[in-house]
Formats: sequence, structure tokens, C-alpha cells
Amino acid sequence: MRKLFTLDSPQPFVLPLIAVIAVAASRQLWWLYLSALRGPLGLFAIPCVLFPFVGILFFSLVVVGFIAIRSMIRTKSVLPTLVMLGGIFLVFQIPLPSYDTPEKQHFLAYRADYEAVVEMARAGDLTPCQRSVVSGFNRYYGFEPPPTYAHVSGENCIEVVRNDARELFVTFFPLERFYHHIVYTESGEIDARCRYDPHVEQEIDPHWYVCEYEWN
Repeated sequence: MRKLFTLDSPQPFVLPLIAVIAVAASRQLWWLYLSALRGPLGLFAIPCVLFPFVGILFFSLVVVGFIAIRSMIRTKSVLPTLVMLGGIFLVFQIPLPSYDTPEKQHFLAYRADYEAVVEMARAGDLTPCQRSVVSGFNRYYGFEPPPTYAHVSGENCIEVVRNDARELFVTFFPLERFYHHIVYTESGEIDARCRYDPHVEQEIDPHWYVCEYEWN
């Protein structure tokens, strides 16, 4: 029993440690891949996300299992395997770097302008939309941004709505006409505007969100 947790040399640790490093590198590369892969994906998520994920997961399990069995057979010890599994566990505890969507970057650069337009929407000072509305909401809810703040929704009209509790929601289209947009929610409750499709791609703060359509 004691030999299960002892080794005569450090050599058997080499391959398990290489496996830990490989898992860490694969996790980082997968995160970079997903960060660059923005929707709308729809059914393309199957070949673009699901298939690669299943393939990587299967390959990783086979390699880790092979190394574990090989180590135990050759060394008669479970110590290299425990080190490998512990290292993989620790790898997944390391936070991944944060990623800011282009919409979030735009918002942070012009936050004061977005907030000024929200106040104008709250006061009813925005003019009705004159452009062709393609974002799926009724023209009645569309408003033009003031010329001074045109960049906050340069791709489409601003959507201004209130729910039954009279809470304000303002949607901006700074970079795209439809699929990615910025939503202000007065109460901080976002489910009414971005829950399934669109869904929340990134929270900027408790009142501001980047939302993404996946299917439309």
C-alpha cells in the first residue's frame, strides 16, 4: 500500500506534468477561439462550437486516461496520476482573461454620451425615427439620436420602451443594425429584453448590457 504513494525518482512525473501544461494551453486557445467567434451562429454553432468541443474533450480524456494507466502500470504508484489530476483541477481554477466586446469598448469610450441620451429618452425629448427600422421593433418605439450623439446609435434608431411597471429600457445600435446592441435597463432587470434570443453577451454594469441575437 505504501508503494502506491511513493516513487524512487522524479522521472515518472514528467509526462503527467506535460499533460497538465497541454490542458492549460488548450483551455487558453479554446477561450481565444470562442472570444473571436461572435454570433449570429444559429445552427452553425454545431460545426463551429459543438463538434470541436466534443472532439477536444474526447481526445483529452483519451490522452489523460492513457497517461494515468501507463503511469500506474510502469511505476506501480498512483502518485503521478494524482499529481496530474490535481494539476488539471488547478488549471481550471485559474480565471481566464476578460474580453470586452466592440460594443462594450464603444460604450466605455462614450459613456457620458450614452447616459445623456438615456436622460433625454426619460424626459421624452427624442424625435421619432425617420430611418427604415430593421431591428424587429415597431416604428412607434424608434427614436433618432440627437446629431451631437449620433454615434451612440449610428446603425439604427434607438428603441425606447417601458414595461408595465413603467421601468425604462433603451436600446442602442452603435456598430451593427441588428445582431449586437447595447441595452440600458433602469431597474437592472434585463430578462425582459435579453433572455433567450437576444441573450446577454456581456454585462457592462448592473444597468448596461451588450445583447446578441443568435437566430434572427
